[in-house]
Amino acid sequence: MITDHGCATSLGWAIRYRDLRAPRAKALEQRLGRMGGFCTCGLFLNGVTLDRRLRVPGTVSEGVRTGSTQRCTHWVRQRR
Repeated sequence: MITDHGCATSLGWAIRYRDLRAPRAKALEQRLGRMGGFCTCGLFLNGVTLDRRLRVPGTVSEGVRTGSTQRCTHWVRQRR
């Protein structure tokens, strides 16, 4: 989405996902901000990255229930 639409200097895509899939997750914005994700592209620059050990990244989310806003095992936290 970022490649196709660019960064809108907000957490618009993350909030859209939350609103559609996990509307009760009201602390998502604060949690992403603590990781350095104050906008969509900042989340991927400062917050999380795909685990490089994966052969086929993003094929199946593992380790979280459907609709969760927690990251699955395919994503690792970047340390700042």
